[in-house]
Parts: sequence; C-alpha cells; structure tokens
Amino acid sequence: MTRVRFERRMASPTHSARPGDILDLPAAEAAQRVESGQCTYVDAPAALGDSGEDPATAPPGDAPAVDLHEMTVAQLKEYATGHEIDLDGVSKKAEILDRITTVLAQREAEAEENDGDDPTTESGGPDGGEGG
Repeated sequence: MTRVRFERRMASPTHSARPGDILDLPAAEAAQRVESGQCTYVDAPAALGDSGEDPATAPPGDAPAVDLHEMTVAQLKEYATGHEIDLDGVSKKAEILDRITTVLAQREAEAEENDGDDPTTESGGPDGGEGG
C-alpha cells in the first residue's frame, strides 16, 4: 500500500476523499492517481528505494539508487526539484529522463575531476611535501 494526499475531491466504489485527506492505496492505483494530478505521495513508493527516504527530496549525495524509468512524470519532477535539476522546456517523460540523466552524469564527471584537485589528500599536506 502507498500513502497519498489528495489534492481534490474524489469518489470511487471503494473509497472517497476530500482535498487534504491521506489514504493508503494499492501502489498501481496510487501511481495512476498521482500521474493524473489527483494526489501526491506522502511517503516514497516502496519500489523506489529501500532506505525509506523519499528519493525525490533526499540530498543528491545521499540519494538511494533508484530506477528513474520506473518513476511517474510527477515523481521525476519531484526528483528533479529535490536534486536542483532545471526542467524548463521539457515536459514529456522521455525528455525529463534525458535531462535528469544528463545532469547527473555531468555532475558525476565534475566530481571525479575535482577528486584529484584537493592537495590535502596527497602527501599529507597542502604544500604536497612530507612536512617540515
């Protein structure tokens, strides 16, 4: 079951909700309702990560491994916002996925380049010497 907060009034044969109501729904139904804009996730869907943290709002360095392709458009937008990725000019799932993966790859490459630039990590001191 996935916990969601409803943004607008909804009624079905099995349940009803008003704006602000929080309900536990089957994962597939929750994903469909979030995708349609009826509600938002309160907790991260279990399939997105085992840490229990919402990958959309976790800090980039602490983000659990998630399968972006399994996320809905709404989840991808939350993920991008949580990781400070600009989605201006993109709206389709494929475009959003491309933007997110491109930015994450660029950030990873920059981080790898910067790993060798810290003089305090080599030879015990900022001057690169043995000490003195």
